[in-house]
Amino acid sequence: DVIKGTEKEVSFDCEDDCDPCKGTGADPKHGVETCGTCGGSGQVVRAQGFFSMASSCPSCRGQGQIIKKPCSSCHGAGRNVSHRKIKVKIPAGVDTGVRLRVSGEGEGGYQGGPGGDLYVEVNVLPHKNFRRKGTNLYGAVELSYLKAILGAEVEVETFDGKKKLRVPQGTQPGQSLRISGYGLPSLKSKSRGDLFFEVDVDIPKKLKKEEEALLREIAKIRNEEVNEPVGLFGKKKK
Repeated sequence: DVIKGTEKEVSFDCEDDCDPCKGTGADPKHGVETCGTCGGSGQVVRAQGFFSMASSCPSCRGQGQIIKKPCSSCHGAGRNVSHRKIKVKIPAGVDTGVRLRVSGEGEGGYQGGPGGDLYVEVNVLPHKNFRRKGTNLYGAVELSYLKAILGAEVEVETFDGKKKLRVPQGTQPGQSLRISGYGLPSLKSKSRGDLFFEVDVDIPKKLKKEEEALLREIAKIRNEEVNEPVGLFGKKKK
């Protein structure tokens, strides 16, 4: 999904204007009436000597209108909570914590006003074979000691199918081998990161007689001091 991009369905609850009353909170048949106390201004003015003080109308609570009969759908609130499902496009290269904005899909506006935006936070699940660092991917490959010493080409799994990985002569355990351009895409460009494989060298616990003899010859050539061969009863062979 991160490499190619995808589309996911998200569900959420949000408030919208009540459809029957269009957000007024009043029963559609009766509507709203102008407040008789403030004359629709939403404020009342009181004179105190040379000064006049304005405050919210106590009858309509500053709305300028009075609901005689509340809407049966929203009970006078003018808003209803609805459960919605929409599909959101997830671009290639996203990472955990990225927030995607979907314009106009958030809370509905008041009394016909424009709606807000929906923000979707992305959570990318870990992969069983690879770990991520930026746009680079890191995996592991196991090599025989002969391939590590002599070099080879081995087949590895990538998100783009099987690829050949070149193993140079003398590759060391823990060394990283790279396949350029097979990592993850960037959100800001079309380029992709690299894919790294950490080498694990498989050292056999038991050797065939021919293998052991050849390795001992190599040890003599390299002037390496190694243990003498051990017989069936734990005694060194002569």
